[in-house]
Amino acid sequence: MSTSIRTKALTGAAVAFLTLGMAACTDDTPPEPTPTVEPAPVEDPSDNGGAEPTDEPEPTQAAGECSLPAGDQSLPNQAPDVDEWVTVGSLSGVPISETYGPEHREGDLYTCYAHSPTGALFASVYAFAAAGEVPGFADAWVAPGEIQDQMREGEAEPSQTTGLSLAGYRINAASDTELVVDLAVIGMTEEGQGLGSLRVTLDWAGDRWILNPATFESELTPLDDLTGFTPWSANG
Repeated sequence: MSTSIRTKALTGAAVAFLTLGMAACTDDTPPEPTPTVEPAPVEDPSDNGGAEPTDEPEPTQAAGECSLPAGDQSLPNQAPDVDEWVTVGSLSGVPISETYGPEHREGDLYTCYAHSPTGALFASVYAFAAAGEVPGFADAWVAPGEIQDQMREGEAEPSQTTGLSLAGYRINAASDTELVVDLAVIGMTEEGQGLGSLRVTLDWAGDRWILNPATFESELTPLDDLTGFTPWSANG
């Protein structure tokens, strides 16, 4: 699969729902959150154990400095509070929070999320929705290089997929420099509603979260239900 196709993996999720032919969801009652993956412990950003500082990804070119307080560094083990749910690209249910971000909103281009696991979680949902869809996203969210160049080109022709909604999340690893999370989303198949997940990886770069290239290798995984995920959506 070419890099240009991979960079459309996030916003092409609705197409994947159709081609995978996932079974329709018949149970409208989400299961209790019973995480099956133990997240990595969150490191203290002020303590590097006496080791030499490591190189961080280069900051991106987004305008505006990020100044949200880092806040609580604990892992979100339940659905975080949300001030507002909005639609970005083909995904409905993108969370907005005065505490966790985004700090800056210019149209559908959002930047600056809190330097915490919960801030990164909010950022991951936005990145899922906006990648390849929102002009300026590549410059603001992707480190300079081939992938950024190809994403920038793709922003001129956003996909026309619609009908995705956030259903939940499962954090696989979290630290002060990285978040790896599986996002569960609902889309429409020929048989009805389909449920699937996609892994998003974020890095902390300078003063903001950006997408790790590993995200573009992700494959949409069909799910039977939300077992192992924390339900989190605009529907409560």
